[in-house]
Amino acid sequence: YATPAPAPSGSLPAVSGPNFKIEGFGGYSNTDFVDGGIAGVSGSFTVPLGERFGAQLDGMAASLDGDFVGGIGGHLFWRDPSTGLFGAYGSYVTRDGEGTDTWRLGIEGEAYIGQISLEAVAGYENVDSPFGIVDEDNFFAIADAAYYFTDDFRASVGYRHMLDLHIGAVGVEYQLPADFVSGASLFAEGRIGEEDYASVLGGISIAFGAGEKSLIRRHREDDPTNHLQDDLFDIGCDGFFDPFDGICFPRRRVR
Repeated sequence: YATPAPAPSGSLPAVSGPNFKIEGFGGYSNTDFVDGGIAGVSGSFTVPLGERFGAQLDGMAASLDGDFVGGIGGHLFWRDPSTGLFGAYGSYVTRDGEGTDTWRLGIEGEAYIGQISLEAVAGYENVDSPFGIVDEDNFFAIADAAYYFTDDFRASVGYRHMLDLHIGAVGVEYQLPADFVSGASLFAEGRIGEEDYASVLGGISIAFGAGEKSLIRRHREDDPTNHLQDDLFDIGCDGFFDPFDGICFPRRRVR
């Protein structure tokens, strides 16, 4: 039985306490050059660093169009759960099939305005593929505006700029009743963008260690967003992606 988390009162810490989240997901991605399924798991472990700061470690292991994709990420942040968050973010993602490595380093921020959350991370991106076909530095950005219709149901619209592509996103998340599965929520997101890009992803997220609380409180008191799943959509070039012209050079197939 999970001990209920205390109701907010006064100034809350940046992280309510050490907590862990695991997500299982699946979906489908389609572009001019890739047409395949997505399946995987991701996880986040978050700890407080004193009263006003926190740190989080992210991990992911997944399959994209039959290729293994693995990644790690980290957050170091200041947060006031009644106001917002500001911090640093970094990640590394590799895809075995095409041997592409993607590094990102940026600044993230969140603003909490009643039932509205504004969330963004932006900064430097390096994409490196074998034989020097792609070795490019870019700007990346992930931004969402979310509204909590209830404390346990959230809808969002967003924008992604990764691998020099412009992509729009819409998403929803619903936390299941505690007497059904404590700390579990269902989520889904769809995207559409340049190069005939379209994708859909859905799954379940289960939180541990934070007690029983609403979805909006979990998002503002516990773990910042794990952005590694964004790479599953945008790394989907079945060959070598050229960020100069937004072109993918497909692998030569043997018939």
